[in-house]
Amino acid sequence: MKKLILFLITLCLCTSMQAQQKKGKCTESEFRNKREAYLKEKAQLTDEEAALVLPLYFELLEKKELNNKEPWKKIKATNISNASEEEYDEIIQSFIDVDEKNVALEREYYQRVKEILSSKKIFQLLHADLKFNRHMLKIINQSDKK
Repeated sequence: MKKLILFLITLCLCTSMQAQQKKGKCTESEFRNKREAYLKEKAQLTDEEAALVLPLYFELLEKKELNNKEPWKKIKATNISNASEEEYDEIIQSFIDVDEKNVALEREYYQRVKEILSSKKIFQLLHADLKFNRHMLKIINQSDKK
């Protein structure tokens, strides 16, 4: 359930980021730079640690984002209002498969990052990213209300 919520937050952020790009507010590279700076500060990463870890972290996020698109492709290819039980089952199974792929990726990257950072710093990085996502959602919600 937590992964589904995190996925939905990420999806909202990506969708919002695209909408902001259309409005000319924030480019993808600007968004990434803001995120990097936020993560570096809140996770208390040194310049050297940030230079080694953040590219790996963003590589992981990009791979997970690609994985997360697969079930949505199935949904778009299916007439949901007239879908059969089998089609619904395939869609649900594709979400489960993506979760399993993402967990495997997370384990792989955790081992790689663990060679660079302590577990405490890894936790601080993950916590900082959750805070960043919440922070961005607040900004998005405030701009939508205006």
